[in-house]
Amino acid sequence: MSATEERSLFEPGPDAVTVLVAAGDGVIAVTVGGDRVGSFGLLERCRARDVAVRGDRVAVATDADVLVGRGGALAATGFGPAVAVGTGDGIVAAGPAGRVSRLGDGEWTDLGTCEGVAAIADGFVAAADGVHRVAPGLPSTGLSRVADVTGAPVPRAATARGLYRLGNGWLDELPGAATVVAGTADGDRVHAVVDEAVLAYRDGDWTRVPVGVRGSVVDVGHGPGTYAVTGTGAFLATVGEGWRTQQLGVDDVGGLAVVSG
Repeated sequence: MSATEERSLFEPGPDAVTVLVAAGDGVIAVTVGGDRVGSFGLLERCRARDVAVRGDRVAVATDADVLVGRGGALAATGFGPAVAVGTGDGIVAAGPAGRVSRLGDGEWTDLGTCEGVAAIADGFVAAADGVHRVAPGLPSTGLSRVADVTGAPVPRAATARGLYRLGNGWLDELPGAATVVAGTADGDRVHAVVDEAVLAYRDGDWTRVPVGVRGSVVDVGHGPGTYAVTGTGAFLATVGEGWRTQQLGVDDVGGLAVVSG
């Protein structure tokens, strides 16, 4: 199936949320009710690298520009080509050469540069040269070869050498090649991908979570349920009773973001 046409699978109901997926074909909007996909279709045709949500605003990093909008209408902002978008006292974006800027009042303010930006979240930048805070000068907090970062509820960083949490410096949490980490603000749910296995953190322990699909999970998000997507377009959702899977018909997936819920 092509994601350029909307696919309606069932009526999701009033508790549905929208999850946006950044892919090589564009931004895919997936409507999810509980752990079931109600519909999905192409919201914006572009080469999307990353997607983020702050309040009611959506930001998309594309090969041409950063697109920002509300209610499904996305507009160019003049940033230029971007590899990552996220949040940190506003919408923050990174370009392929490492330039990191914050959007405010319709204008981009440069914060600095870092090497090999991979992700931006919760006031942190994950990059090849470490974790940086989203602030003028991009202060470094350490580590290297960082693939992902989250600030909620305890800052954690996924690196090529393992998963770390921030305490009195960065503390070892899990060994292995960590590529994804995400958590809810209240700490009720935290997930990571280490050595291509999806793990969930609860009551001080990490537990492997079988997701039942081939391909590496490239991002995890939280709303009423937990959502994940693989690089080859398999979308997964759970409300705690096992994972349901829907193939979106896209590949070159970079990430996802939950719009509501």
